[in-house]
Parts: sequence; structure tokens; C-alpha cells
Amino acid sequence: AVAARVVERATPAFVVAKGGITSNDVAVKSLGVRRADVLGQVVAGVPAWRLGRESRLPGASYVVFPGNVGDADDLANVVETVAGAR
Repeated sequence: AVAARVVERATPAFVVAKGGITSNDVAVKSLGVRRADVLGQVVAGVPAWRLGRESRLPGASYVVFPGNVGDADDLANVVETVAGAR
């Protein structure tokens, strides 16, 4: 619900979601994703998608950061990496 409200007010160039189930719920329920292209991995085990045209953020990057992946600084590093790639 929070992600849906954010995209009503702004158009982020990317979204990073933390946790496998949470990432799925944000993508499907909040952003309306039905199709995405996998771009590769930002870091090992952390895939990046390009969201489909049907979504609320068509063409935006979406990073799925599983809950059991990474060290203490990895989430912040991934956000910095994706933000710098825009």
C-alpha cells in the first residue's frame, strides 16, 4: 500500500524491495507488475528487473533484495549503485 501511494505522488526511476515475499507483494499488488525483463544481478543473488509497460512504473528498474542475502552494508551499496546507473 505504501509503494502504491508513493507512485501516485512521484515517479521514481527505480525501486529496491527487501525480502522475497515483500518484493513479490510490492511488485504485483502495489505496482501492478505482470511482466518484467531480468537485467542481471546488481550483486550476487540480487536481481534487477525492467518493469513491463502494464505496471504503474513502466520501464523503471526494480531490484529484488532477498531477505537472506548480503552483509550489513550491501543494501545501502546496492541503492548507491542503482542510483548512480540512472
